[in-house]
Amino acid sequence: MYANGVLLKHPENDYKGSCPVNLKFTWTLLSTEPTEVSYFTQRSDDGVSAVMKVKIPTANSPVFVSEPWEMGANTPKFKDFKGSITLTTKSPNKADLGIYFTIHCN
Repeated sequence: MYANGVLLKHPENDYKGSCPVNLKFTWTLLSTEPTEVSYFTQRSDDGVSAVMKVKIPTANSPVFVSEPWEMGANTPKFKDFKGSITLTTKSPNKADLGIYFTIHCN
C-alpha cells in the first residue's frame, strides 16, 4: 500500500501526515494455468468498483492489479481513521483479499 507515493510498512499500513492522502492499493494475482480473472473492489466507505477483468498469460506469472483512493481531510473525522479495501475475485475462483489501514491526518 502506498500513501502519497510512499510505501507503508506492512501489516500496520499506518499513515501519518498531511491530508487529503492519495492511497494506492496493489494485489498480486497468480494462477496455476493461463486464465482470465474477474474481480471488483469494495471500500469501507461503501464504494464499489465495476467488475474488471485481467488475463494471467502463463502459469505462476504474477499479475498486479491496483486501485487508487483519495481520502481524508484535515478534519477531526480523519484524525485517526481506520479503513479497509477488499479485492474480491469472482472467477475462476471466489476469494476475498482485504487490506486494512489507519490514517492520522495532521
